[in-house]
Amino acid sequence: MHVNVEYWHWLVFGMILIMVEIFIPSFTIFWFGLGAILVSGLMLMAKGLSFSSQLFVWAIASCGFTFLWFKLKFPLFESSPAG
Repeated sequence: MHVNVEYWHWLVFGMILIMVEIFIPSFTIFWFGLGAILVSGLMLMAKGLSFSSQLFVWAIASCGFTFLWFKLKFPLFESSPAG
């Protein structure tokens, strides 16, 4: 089965995930949306990217963004005097 996903599919998917973050205050779905938008931009530059490669890039980017958020920025919020 051949899946033909265009760049705008990833763009819309990313925007939907970022909008869903409004209703779920965990601030993790945002990074998955940002990963989808990154795949969208990558697809604009590399037209022949296979669907499995797209999914791989999305998974790695999303996990990377999430890891960086929890490792670098989140501890700053925990140690703030207001928290």
